[in-house]
Amino acid sequence: MDFDEYLFFVREAYIFNLNQTEDGRKYLENCWRMTQTKSDRNALRDKFGKGAKHGK
Repeated sequence: MDFDEYLFFVREAYIFNLNQTEDGRKYLENCWRMTQTKSDRNALRDKFGKGAKHGK
């Protein structure tokens, strides 16, 4: 087995194990959220309304 394949399987096993608990799923969700570089415009519009001014 190549080293990169080994690392892939280790990563997948780690993610699988985290998915077994609620705390692990929250951790994975936070990890995913922190890697996002673009804003979710629809979620922002839902929260603040379309065309909402800054500071209001």
